[in-house]
Parts: sequence; C-alpha cells; structure tokens
Amino acid sequence: MATLAGGASAIGQALAASPGVFLGFGSNRSGQARYGLLLNALQSNSATNILSTPSLMTLDNKQAEIVVGQDVPFVTGSYSTTLNQGGGGVVSSPFQTIERKKVGITLKVTPQINEGDSVRLKLDLTVSSIAPSISGAVDLITNTRQVKTVVITDNGAIVVLGGLIQDSYTDSVQKVPLLGSLPFIGRLFSSTSRHVAEAESDDLPASGDHRYAKRRERLYRRKIPHPAP
Repeated sequence: MATLAGGASAIGQALAASPGVFLGFGSNRSGQARYGLLLNALQSNSATNILSTPSLMTLDNKQAEIVVGQDVPFVTGSYSTTLNQGGGGVVSSPFQTIERKKVGITLKVTPQINEGDSVRLKLDLTVSSIAPSISGAVDLITNTRQVKTVVITDNGAIVVLGGLIQDSYTDSVQKVPLLGSLPFIGRLFSSTSRHVAEAESDDLPASGDHRYAKRRERLYRRKIPHPAP
C-alpha cells in the first residue's frame, strides 16, 4: 500500500505510471474516512514501416558492396595486471578487450549482363540490429538475417529473396498481495496486460542496367518523395 500526497495531480501521476485497478484509502479535512476505486485502462496500437533502399552501381562482373550501419563495440575478453608496490602491497588493474563490428545493412552484389534483357545477380545481403537487453546477458545481443543466393532476373525486375513473419506475445499480471489472489473479487485488486508484437520483413532487391537510366529515374521518383516547389 502506498500513500499519495498532492491531491488529484499525484493520483493522476500514479495512474499513468501503473495501469490497472487500485483501491485507495484516505481522509478529508474533516477527518471522515473516504474510500475510492481508481480504474485506469490503456490501449495502444502502433505500426512501424521501415523501408531501406540502398543503391549500388558497378561494372559487369565486378563486385560492389555497401554498408549502412554503426560500429558497435563488443567485449571480446578481459584480463588484469598486478603491480607490486613497496611494503608488500599489490595493485590489480582490470582491462577489457573491445572489438567493433558493423551492425546494420550490408549488401554485396556481382552482376552479369546476359544476352537479351536478363541479368544474373550474385547477392549477399545481411541485416543486423541490436536486440533489447536480456537479464543475465553479459554483452550485447544482435539479431541477424542473411541471404546468399544467385538469381537470373529481367532488367529492372524486383526479386523476393526471403521474408520473415514473427509474432510474440507477452502477458503480465500485477496484483495486490493476498487480496489479488482471492476468488471472484481478486480481479478488483489486480490488472492483466498483454503485449503483442508482430514483425514482418522482406528482402526485395531490384536490378537495373545503366542504359535504362530514364526508366530507373521514374522508379526512384515514385519511391522517394520530393518536396513541393
């Protein structure tokens, strides 16, 4: 049980911090007891659409690479050194070894222009990101998707290399000790929330011959918004 001071403002802050159902006791200036039931329900729905369109230009049968991301430090080891001082004292100095790795989007492509209007593509696509921290983890955790393949496609066509749809559900229960476990009325002293996360990702590279520059320019104008004059 917690005591709130500050009137309606303090109660509003408490509700914003902890959604659910609460039963509070207090007294007014005349000393008479007051009972209150506070109910706070929160429902949110958010959607995120992140579109990454790195572009590469290279010669026939020559590999090109583009990296868009960050250099993230990872701990690779630790050691300590000891130094003897006068009078029998020993000083230990701990050190850590750090290695920086690229986290983001790495695309390697080697095109080969064939006869007619087709292009052979050797593709190596890696998409990585930093995962949320997990209790007990000693270092950063990364999510990684990688696709390596060789495809033949028409000039300017879009190819689906791979995709992933992932759903996760997290249920959490908050309740008042003892009162929240009572049958029938226990729900009045507890709150239940569910967090649903859905992630969908697709890798859709497109090839294009520089001889078709006007067609490629029209495609980019449709994908990239331009400010009004």
